[in-house]
Amino acid sequence: MNKKIIFFDADGTIVKGSNISLLTLEAFKKLKENGHILVLSTGRAIPAIDGVLKDMNFGNTICSGGGVVVIGDEIVYSRPMSKESQKELLDYFDKHNVLYNLEANDYIYIKKGYKEKYLRLFQLPDKDTVTIDEYNKCKSMLEKVSSRTKEVDDAMEIDINKLHYYAADILYDGG
Repeated sequence: MNKKIIFFDADGTIVKGSNISLLTLEAFKKLKENGHILVLSTGRAIPAIDGVLKDMNFGNTICSGGGVVVIGDEIVYSRPMSKESQKELLDYFDKHNVLYNLEANDYIYIKKGYKEKYLRLFQLPDKDTVTIDEYNKCKSMLEKVSSRTKEVDDAMEIDINKLHYYAADILYDGG
């Protein structure tokens, strides 16, 4: 049999919520046993590859929407956003009070003083409305997000791969 390189997306495809089906796990195991090379291809940043995806140990990852390539444990390609584009976006978001995070290879960065506001995006549900398992799952997710998020004084000091913004009331020119 010819060995192949097989690429997989994560969110909404092999991962549903935070779970991977047993059939999918068995298929990956069989593919590896047959000598195929598996590559996780995701929009997630390196710090956001956690839980079941990290446990699967693909060994090869294309992340940050193609901005970073990892083979084994080594980053072999990384193309951060240009400083000019970064400055233009950050200035715009700051001017319009838009909450954002910055995805880098080591952490997800948030502007100093905004981490608490950012973490509120991942609110815990009311214990009376969910099962204890669902509540603990949400709590675990919040702890993971908090641990991979770091505040930064000057966002221009960070080489970022991607920028996310959240719930903004922005008026566009003309309307």
